[in-house]
Parts: sequence; C-alpha cells; structure tokens
Amino acid sequence: MKHRMALRTPVDGNVDEVVFTPIGNDATRVAALLSGEIDVMEPVPLQDVERVKSSGKFNVLQGPELRTIFLGMDQRRDELLFSNVKGKNPFKDKRVRQAFYQAVDIENIKSRVMRNAATMEQSAKRSRPTSRESASR
Repeated sequence: MKHRMALRTPVDGNVDEVVFTPIGNDATRVAALLSGEIDVMEPVPLQDVERVKSSGKFNVLQGPELRTIFLGMDQRRDELLFSNVKGKNPFKDKRVRQAFYQAVDIENIKSRVMRNAATMEQSAKRSRPTSRESASR
C-alpha cells in the first residue's frame, strides 16, 4: 500500500510504504516477528505473549476484546438432537443446568485456557472470557 499524498492531507511520519502480508499460521507469524522479517503482528497468540515480551524488541499491547464466549444449552426441544439420551431433554430441568454450571471450573479456564488474559464478566446467563493482543516495535 503506497502513501498517496494526492488523496490525503499531508502528515508527518517516517513511513513511506506499508506491505500487508497475511500469515495465517500462529507459529509462523511469531517466528517472522521474532526474526525481524515483519515489524508488526496481530493477533499475538496467547501462548506466545510472554515469549514476544521477553524478546525485549517489541511492545505488546493488551486489552479487552469485544468477544463473548459462552456455553448454551438446548432448553427448548423435548428431546436433544445429538445425544445418546433419548426421549427427553435433561437441560429442561433447572437443577441439571445448575449442576452443569457448577461443574465448569471457570478459574481454570481463565488461568489455563486463556492464560490469565481474560476478564470474567458476570451476567445473568454466564461468565465470559475475553482477550485480544497485538505486538509492534
């Protein structure tokens, strides 16, 4: 993407050209950043945030993401579609839903799966982890 002065108001800066290169594989993207092949990447995979930070070459910007992760249960149907339980729907029973909720280790998801990069927002329906990271020089 070349800067087109005719289309914009002139700005002060030190960038003449930006090359956007999509790198879909997380490990390849991180390796490209750490080797100097690229200068900026987004997103930084959660498992690599500390590695990128500890390189001393980059600033890792972290903040909340506008994403909600939730687990929903089919409470409407009289029989579950994809279950070995036939002829009924256990999730219609509030006690089953509560037991299911209590069996989920929210703190373990926050610390292990989301690597402490999540915030748990309490809502009437569910807690939800969110996270977003990016890195630049």
